[in-house]
Amino acid sequence: MDVVADRKIVIGTEGRKQTPIYWEYNHKKLSNRHLLIFGSSGSGKTYAIQCLLSELALAGVSSFIIDYTDGFLKHQSELIYQDVCKPQEYFVIQDPLPINPFKSYSTEIFPGKIIVERPFQVAIRVKNILNSVYTDFGSQQVAIIDKVLEAGLTANPNYNLEGFVEDLEEEGTRGESVANKIRTLVKMNCFDNTAATNLYEDEVRSKHAVQIIQLTQIPKDLQRIITEFVLWDLWAYVQKHGHKNKPITIVLDEMQNLDHSADSPIDKLLREGRKFGISLVLATQTVSNFTNEQKDRLFQASTKLFFKPATTEISSFADLLSKVHPELRKSDWIEQLNSLEKGQCFFAGYVDDGRGQFKEVVRKLDITALEKRGFTSYISDKQSDSFFVCI
Repeated sequence: MDVVADRKIVIGTEGRKQTPIYWEYNHKKLSNRHLLIFGSSGSGKTYAIQCLLSELALAGVSSFIIDYTDGFLKHQSELIYQDVCKPQEYFVIQDPLPINPFKSYSTEIFPGKIIVERPFQVAIRVKNILNSVYTDFGSQQVAIIDKVLEAGLTANPNYNLEGFVEDLEEEGTRGESVANKIRTLVKMNCFDNTAATNLYEDEVRSKHAVQIIQLTQIPKDLQRIITEFVLWDLWAYVQKHGHKNKPITIVLDEMQNLDHSADSPIDKLLREGRKFGISLVLATQTVSNFTNEQKDRLFQASTKLFFKPATTEISSFADLLSKVHPELRKSDWIEQLNSLEKGQCFFAGYVDDGRGQFKEVVRKLDITALEKRGFTSYISDKQSDSFFVCI
């Protein structure tokens, strides 16, 4: 069956009456399905994400987690979430991803008209990824990356990371300094350029409601590079095969560590994702290191959850909430945020009042526990090895 359009995605409850508040995931008036989650470590963000992924699974929506924080290791997750979502982990340190980092992607700009990336465009994409991770690269190092990549891709359609490192080493000191940064990535053999299928195919997705690309045991800088390559690959896939009625949720924790520049994959997914069925769940402990332009881009997400922030971030969170809900001053929001307990948050999003009004509100919520979400009747269906809602 298709996505269960009438299933309500419960976030939590409000007040003593425990009025349920929903993520209006399938509402026709919702501008996008993106959700931002703000809060400090230990505030309840990861638990809330497990709750939401479980709700989405029962609504027929599959999800991908790119885990570069060790926050979603299966054996550390909630048992009910495991039973409902049947998460499948792919340990990249052990099993190479079926991704070619230097692949030339194609785009159908209108029916029958397909544009394939040229070598210089692939070179720019890879250069931007490396430059976003290694901010200490100088202009000459960046120029060498561009030059070597374009030459290699032009000469060899099957150009790979090994060849890239070898060619960099022939470019003198500056090329060698770049090669030293990514040599470990080559040694780890994180990509399988010859794979016939990828993780996004319907046949693969139908077996598990949640798939986790697990980057544990990989150095932090290389985790970021791999994540950016995965996001570009997923973006290329959904442009060809994605549809708003076949949604895919992508979960990124500690998203402040990724590339948020204009035309980065996160930027594209935020701006254009809805028509391809993309729903981003982006979590972060901090907003202070984002530019105003990046904050504006992030705040295009229609739904936001504010958990208790770290002391160093409370002023920034209060600033954001005072703009969403100007009836309260920044000082009031600081007090409100300080009052939050673990598992509580402020919901800033859209609700349907049942009388034809779809409006943006701010509500203080208690995240509904997994045990109180009525999943018990569904867990008995887990004898099958397949994801029990076909998509």
